[in-house]
Amino acid sequence: MSRKYTFSFLFIILLLGFALRFYNHHQWLFFKWDQGRDAILLAPAVKYGPEHLPLLGPRATKIEGDYLRLGPAYYYVQYLTAKIFRSVQPPVFAYSDLFFGVLTIWLLYLFLHLYFSRSISLLGALFYSLSFLAVQYSRFSWNPNSVPFFTLLTFYSLLRFAGAKTFKSRLGWLSLWALAFAVASQYHFFAFFVLTFVSASFFVFYFWREITTFSKKKDFFSTLKFILSQRGLRYLLRKIFSRAFIFSGAIILLIFAFVYSPVIISDYKTGASNTKLFFKMFSESGRADKTFTQKLLRNFRQQGDNFCLLTTGFKHRAGHKNDPLTVGFGLALLFSFWLILKKEWELKRNYPEKFKFYFPVLLFIWSAGFFLITIPASYQLRPRYFVPVFTLPAIILTFWLSLLDRKLVKHNFIILLILTLLASFPNIYNLGRWFKEQKLSQEHSFKTYHTLILKHRDGVTLGQLERARDYLIEEQNNSPSEKLYYNTPTEYYLPFIYLLAIKNKNEKILPVRDLSELAGKRIIYVINTGADKSAGKQLKPFLRRISYRQFGQLFVHKMTVVKKEELQKRLAERNRNLATKGDLATEKKTKRLFWRDIFGTDDDLDEILIKSK
Repeated sequence: MSRKYTFSFLFIILLLGFALRFYNHHQWLFFKWDQGRDAILLAPAVKYGPEHLPLLGPRATKIEGDYLRLGPAYYYVQYLTAKIFRSVQPPVFAYSDLFFGVLTIWLLYLFLHLYFSRSISLLGALFYSLSFLAVQYSRFSWNPNSVPFFTLLTFYSLLRFAGAKTFKSRLGWLSLWALAFAVASQYHFFAFFVLTFVSASFFVFYFWREITTFSKKKDFFSTLKFILSQRGLRYLLRKIFSRAFIFSGAIILLIFAFVYSPVIISDYKTGASNTKLFFKMFSESGRADKTFTQKLLRNFRQQGDNFCLLTTGFKHRAGHKNDPLTVGFGLALLFSFWLILKKEWELKRNYPEKFKFYFPVLLFIWSAGFFLITIPASYQLRPRYFVPVFTLPAIILTFWLSLLDRKLVKHNFIILLILTLLASFPNIYNLGRWFKEQKLSQEHSFKTYHTLILKHRDGVTLGQLERARDYLIEEQNNSPSEKLYYNTPTEYYLPFIYLLAIKNKNEKILPVRDLSELAGKRIIYVINTGADKSAGKQLKPFLRRISYRQFGQLFVHKMTVVKKEELQKRLAERNRNLATKGDLATEKKTKRLFWRDIFGTDDDLDEILIKSK
């Protein structure tokens, strides 16, 4: 295929990928607890300056009452996006994930073209652009969502480094590898583990091959014997203390130090609190009550099921966690891939272009390494843990298409395009079903099935939240001298605070979370996903519905407070119990630091107040 047609076809693929990821982006955007928290954290920095950016990123897990946090790269990218668009509206914070989601398609083409022809590489990119799960992960703001791009960029840089012929070129690709690795490792801890394992293994293999080429030894033990010999040690010392090696190592260290500087400063100021939690995570991770054999068998199931999900958009049938259809398909896909890689490695062993030889090697380390790393956490795996291997199904399909291409005599591209579309049909089908659910959820209440990315698959999107917010504002405007009170499930507590704040209504419309805040109120608006008048368990006995409004999956119930005497008795009883028990032990959480804390420019923004649109 000529460059002209390649560019045209790739542009169409990118346009298709963008359309699927941007269609009804605002109205169908997921904006839940995590997204509300991140927006509240970043909006002051957008408005008042970068000194209000945090030194650490989102929470990763809770350990001994404190939170282990990722690096802040994800927040800084969101901040730059908001500054570019000069807005703190929720969809703007999701634009970076949308951008990297589309850019992954283009990068996948470049990655595949290192090994395959232009036409075959385009088909792999087309398959990924239609991936059901990849589309879902590109349509809202969440720190794992951009991991596929930075993972692919890390490995692309490794291959280009291995194939570079000059020191300047090798240094450039090594620098890009270090930058992509450092950023990806701050987006998700599983990405950190996977990239560390794959990169380290690849470098070991690369330098081992360099030694075998120099020593002219072909088997493992002969090469090892050479390394331990006087001649071999002199060769290693010359390499390690060469100007090129020292200069390259210094550049890599500088890049890591720069990207991780906020984390380093935060740990310096807090007594290495985050680093200590990172190491404690290993002692608390996994299931201690399960044997290695049980975890290994569980991992086979998880790998098969999730690779089937990544490839087709279908997960195991309800009530069939050991579904032979999905588990069998996924494992067959993975093991057949390893067999293909073995044959490809043997074919390209003496190929003049080095990255042609290293391509199947890297893919084997990537896929097999991920399998090994997931064994300890096999009982906690969720689809988001598979973000480092999101592009692998498209790469596997490309190998199969390449094998078929060698067998075909004519009309190769047309036949392979039809086969790619047939392979993509399950993803297209599931995308259609999901989009239909998203559309219906804007007006109707029903159980959703095709949202596979979050715990709370209730179908509530930003469009519904904004309509419910606007209704509260309308109700408050009817009595402008009075404050309005509302109650929401925990998942939507921060989103409503943020959505009201960007309308400058956060001082007139206030949340009520427990009985103590309910006391003295006359009217309260309960927001939930049920058509009944349910509120939280604490509040429900003391509320009676007057009316309600429906906004798709979301209901806003106007309630009056009843049984006020009983409410006062309940509060008095609770206060006595608390007094009897004495002061309860509070969790010791490390204070989150901002750049303003480092440079001493604090201006009373510890309590986040958003006063601008």
